[in-house]
Formats: sequence, C-alpha cells, structure tokens
Amino acid sequence: MSDGIRSTGGAMGRREAAEEERYALKHEREVIEKLRAELAKREKEFQEKAAEIEKKDNGGGKSAAGGAGSSGSVPNQAAYSPGKTGGGDAFSKREAANEERWIREHEKTRK
Repeated sequence: MSDGIRSTGGAMGRREAAEEERYALKHEREVIEKLRAELAKREKEFQEKAAEIEKKDNGGGKSAAGGAGSSGSVPNQAAYSPGKTGGGDAFSKREAANEERWIREHEKTRK
C-alpha cells in the first residue's frame, strides 16, 4: 500500500518514513514501559517471598530442629536471596527478552 509513495521518493516518501519511525519508537517505548512495570512487580513479589522464607528459616528452623533443620535451609536461602548474584537477575533479563520477542511476534500475526 505505502510502497508506491515511498518508492517515488520526494517529500511524501520522507514524511511517511519519518511517521513509521515515530510510530515504531513510540511502540517500543510502550512495550519497554510495560515490561519494566511487570519486572518491578515480579521483583517485589520475589523480595516478599524471600523475606518470608528468611523469616521462616530464622524463626522456626533453629529452635525446632537444632542444627539439622537450619543447615538444610541454607542452600534454599542462598538461591532465593535477592542480594546474591546466582541467576535471579540473569533469569529476569532473559525472561523479559523472551516476553518482548513473543509480544512482537504476536503483534505481527494480528496485522
């Protein structure tokens, strides 16, 4: 449809190219904002769960089972701790990238 105007060049072709670029940038910004909001929501949930797990491990593990219960919870605590550089950040980035790719592919099928 728009290939005819664009291929002829001139002011109309440049204007159309600029409009398409503007739309694409706006759309990318919207997608990024949605992904950031989702990421912030998931990070908050993750931190709440990590705090809950840490609270359970510190409160009940030491008094109820002595040394055996607390030693079993240490690997889990390290895996769920937001301060550790295990893979939580890498997973979030990978997951966000996959989600963005899926959105782009899904929007292509809509058009």
